[in-house]
Amino acid sequence: MDAKKNRNVNKGAAFLAIFFMLLFLLLFARFLYIEITKEVSGKALDVLASQQWQKTKTIEAERGSILDRNGEVLAQDIPSYSLYAIVDKSYPNHVKDAEETAEKLSAVLGAPKQELIERLTQKDRFQVEFGSYGKHLTLEQKKEIEKLQLPGLNFIRESRRYYPNQVFASHVIGFSSMDLESGRQEGKMGLEKSLNTYLVERDGKISFKTDRTGERLPVSEETMTKPKNGNDVYLTIDEKIQLFVEQALDEVAENYQPKRAIAIVVDPKTGEILALGNRPSFNPNDRNVENYTNFAVSSRYEPGSTMKVFTLAAAIEEGVYNGQE
Repeated sequence: MDAKKNRNVNKGAAFLAIFFMLLFLLLFARFLYIEITKEVSGKALDVLASQQWQKTKTIEAERGSILDRNGEVLAQDIPSYSLYAIVDKSYPNHVKDAEETAEKLSAVLGAPKQELIERLTQKDRFQVEFGSYGKHLTLEQKKEIEKLQLPGLNFIRESRRYYPNQVFASHVIGFSSMDLESGRQEGKMGLEKSLNTYLVERDGKISFKTDRTGERLPVSEETMTKPKNGNDVYLTIDEKIQLFVEQALDEVAENYQPKRAIAIVVDPKTGEILALGNRPSFNPNDRNVENYTNFAVSSRYEPGSTMKVFTLAAAIEEGVYNGQE
């Protein structure tokens, strides 16, 4: 029995020795492979190391502005903010009192208090957002919320396209919106679209070294690609004349309810368009577009006899008109 027991022990010991030897050879082969190829899981070791201590941040550029002939802004990028709240109680800076937070936010965001409470009391969430109520907040709204000193509230800074004159040469200027693929504003209509190549911006970036917690090292070297803002575009439109045209079109639309109305003001000496408007129109900030057609440039008219006076006037202007002929 003892001899048989010893044989079993020897077999077990031999098995363990072979197992550990194979394991050692496997680990040795793995280390040797990494040493030779300098790769892990198909990724270079220097790249993996760089990902650990190198951080890159985007430096946002601004889309070019659209201005009238006198430099008055008709379209521009402005800072915008999205609000979110941290509701995870294990995080130091979280929402302490959902009801108080909802009540105070309701007055600023114009949102129903109960809806905000429901969002702030969601289970198993680290953070929550506030839907359309918490998006595209102005700098003034952000400052107003910060004055409330409510714990757990944070902001994400963004840019949005803003048209300060609301319904104003809307079919001429058009509008732009965020393109999810490129991550920047792209023109979708009017001059915003046709001049997009000139208006579009190019974001920059900055790379620097960090410690294991992600904090920037004080003596780290940095590499920067500077952002390039889009080009500003000046139109021949005069803001004051355009405002008069918009008011006149509003009166026509209210008093006569036409299917459509068009008004164009042209400098007769240069042919420059000083104002151009359509009804129905829209507010490019709201994108409530019912009609995408700019009738002022899409409609065609027979010149007919009404154009003869221009031909005659041109002949007189050039001194080639003989009244006796």
